[in-house]
Amino acid sequence: MHKTSSLNPPFVVRTFSLNWKAVLGFIQILTILTTLILFLFYIFQVDSFATKKYLIRDYQKELNKLTIESKALELNSLQANSLNNIIASLEGLNLERVNKTYYIRVLDTKVVTK
Repeated sequence: MHKTSSLNPPFVVRTFSLNWKAVLGFIQILTILTTLILFLFYIFQVDSFATKKYLIRDYQKELNKLTIESKALELNSLQANSLNNIIASLEGLNLERVNKTYYIRVLDTKVVTK
């Protein structure tokens, strides 16, 4: 007699069947969410870019204004130093202030004649 034994595995193998409609629905939802997230990221990036651009423009205007003001102050400083130097040099000459000025009138077109 031949003894035959059948091999029964100790585990059960199940066949896995995919529900393709559910998988495609999940992929569509995932695609839509990814698109929305990227769109929101794009909006925040554009807003940040625009904000920085306006800040740079405002800082450039302020820099130009301060440059003009600096040049004006430098000119005023040079004029003040110039006047102070003239006053100091006049004080060193021991000159007196003029109280009243007299002008000479020339009656003819010639000043000196022979």
